[in-house]
Amino acid sequence: MFWLDSLLLFWLTLGLAFLFGKLKRTVVSKRLFVGGFLWLFIITCSPIPNILIYGLESKYRTYSRSRNDKIDYILVLGGGFTENKTLPNFEQLSTASLSRISEAMRIKKIFPAAKLVMSGSKMNRTISQAEIYAHTVFELGFQRNDVVLLNEPKNTAEEAKSFNNKFGKGAKFILVTDAAHMQRALYAFRDMSPIPAPTNHYVKEPEKIYYAFKPSYLKIKMMNIAIHEYIGLLFYKLKNIL
Repeated sequence: MFWLDSLLLFWLTLGLAFLFGKLKRTVVSKRLFVGGFLWLFIITCSPIPNILIYGLESKYRTYSRSRNDKIDYILVLGGGFTENKTLPNFEQLSTASLSRISEAMRIKKIFPAAKLVMSGSKMNRTISQAEIYAHTVFELGFQRNDVVLLNEPKNTAEEAKSFNNKFGKGAKFILVTDAAHMQRALYAFRDMSPIPAPTNHYVKEPEKIYYAFKPSYLKIKMMNIAIHEYIGLLFYKLKNIL
């Protein structure tokens, strides 16, 4: 959702400041300028993006096998890709997708009998997210009978519905997605009780998050993800109440 872009909010604020300046509303213009550049500092230099993203990522630990785990499926949620047939399949995957498929393959080694369930639609492309996932693992030695495709889901809620329709609420499975996305994903899958396997962590040194004042474009990305996830989770909960 482009309107949740934190950098876009800065430019909109700056534009409004110029507009009010032209209209001789100098007090409002100055306040917008100050507010806009304060916001720019928050999203590029302050530790707030790190703190917000860690608040999401820290809720679930990296998957470590329990003796009691009996797993039939490893579900990998779609994380995006760029279709380019001149590149190897794994290079077409986004960073999020590459992290997710890597984690799924790691877990598959722990549970050799479990099926890899790849999820994600075409979204106006000639190949689906699920298919590009599948081609990637085939290139790395996995067999076709190891993989099940869910080609239709376009978002997390649809992925939950599609998985439930195909495998039922009683399916024993591990859910693989970004650590920052896991809370919202588990809410979407709340009727099926999956085991979380978070990956693609942005915060690698949590003990330093309150001192992270170094400017970084990555902080803008973290802020955008945090805003998207918190608002998305709120939307899911409101939708459930209504």
